[in-house]
Amino acid sequence: MRTKILNWQRLAQKVMLGLQVSVDILVSPRSQFERLAQVYAFLEAQVLDEGKLLYEREPGKAETGTAMVDQSST
Repeated sequence: MRTKILNWQRLAQKVMLGLQVSVDILVSPRSQFERLAQVYAFLEAQVLDEGKLLYEREPGKAETGTAMVDQSST
């Protein structure tokens, strides 16, 4: 699972490399994100509260994920 997350992280960084904006990329399993988002001290809670959903996996489809960015950058 860790290798899969690292691969997604690298892919996301590669895709965002050419952009002329500053972005933070968070790649994590949904279950971990939802658990950590319940505690405001974690970045996940701030992302959930202030972030913008760019992409979400469709149910039943593999090898896709969710991306969120800070709304202030748009």
